[in-house]
Amino acid sequence: LKAVSGREGVLGTPIVFVRRENGVKKVMRIRFGDPRPSVAIADGAINLFPSFAKGGKLLYTSFRSGKPDLYLGDYRLTEDEFHYRSGRMSPDGKHLVVSVDCSDGQSDIWLYDSKGRPLQNLTETEEDEVQPRWSRGGKWIAYVSNRPGRPQIYAMRKDGSEKRRVSMAGEYNTSPDFGPKGLITFSGMDMFVNDLFVTDLGGNMQRITQLQGSNKDPSFSPDGRYIVFVTTRNLKTQLF
Repeated sequence: LKAVSGREGVLGTPIVFVRRENGVKKVMRIRFGDPRPSVAIADGAINLFPSFAKGGKLLYTSFRSGKPDLYLGDYRLTEDEFHYRSGRMSPDGKHLVVSVDCSDGQSDIWLYDSKGRPLQNLTETEEDEVQPRWSRGGKWIAYVSNRPGRPQIYAMRKDGSEKRRVSMAGEYNTSPDFGPKGLITFSGMDMFVNDLFVTDLGGNMQRITQLQGSNKDPSFSPDGRYIVFVTTRNLKTQLF
């Protein structure tokens, strides 16, 4: 592919995902093109929301301590009383953007440093904001908010300014992921089935799956030409 187009292909691209086995959730790792995955994190606890951090380490949420905390590899980043739904490391490796459940159960998006120390509450509303995701250049953050009454996709600058809703249709939109040129893919529910959509920062949406099972948790490939996602097509849950 590189010889023809001048761009690297996706063969060998690493992918991480969660698999439920015997009442626990393990973090699995596979390279695109490999026949089977390998276990990346398996400690007898529930592990969720894995992603690659700068340097190749895995950032994820684990119930290893009895409540959801952020871990970077084997190192526990958060050790306070709050609950952490998910987090992502910035492209330059200097910051984390995390979804924090406070004592009343309400969630905000916070900016942390790379050591797990809080710096700024970026949303600070009465609504729930979850699933933060960095843009490729680290200037924007996509996230989910229930401000309209049901979950919708929003975006804001990395300092919390210029907040805007970017999903203009759908009753239950979740799991945003930034691709190239400011594009955001996400999963939206339509007639009780999840499909994949793409939008830009101006809210211009395009549907990319329909009548092919239920499709969730999309993520752009590094080159932005493909999307990996979880689907129920072929009558079983699998990665596509």
